[in-house]
Amino acid sequence: MLLFKWFLYFAQRPLGGMLTSMKKDDIVHLAGLARIRLSDSELDEYAKELPAILEYVQDVSEVAADEKDQAPELTPRFNVFRQDEVTNKPDQFTADILAEMPHTEGRYMKVKKIIDQSS
Repeated sequence: MLLFKWFLYFAQRPLGGMLTSMKKDDIVHLAGLARIRLSDSELDEYAKELPAILEYVQDVSEVAADEKDQAPELTPRFNVFRQDEVTNKPDQFTADILAEMPHTEGRYMKVKKIIDQSS
């Protein structure tokens, strides 16, 4: 994913409208991110090939962005509203919950004090 983001970074950095070249330092950096050692001949080869790849990535990104904007809405948007209704009886679960607590006081759960009110 990091390499793809790096490609997109360079695809969005056109030189005179089109990406025409990449510095060898950029290729060495990319190879370092991929943990690949490249010889000088490989660096020269990639310097010729990567601009074409980056232009292709840029073209695909533009098409993908255009299609996203023009995507039809397949399902209608609506909200589902319902009345707020109590579905359980009062105190239906209180006894069960209180039975699980280590300390209670009447109908209330007794817990440790966690707020310091001295400040």
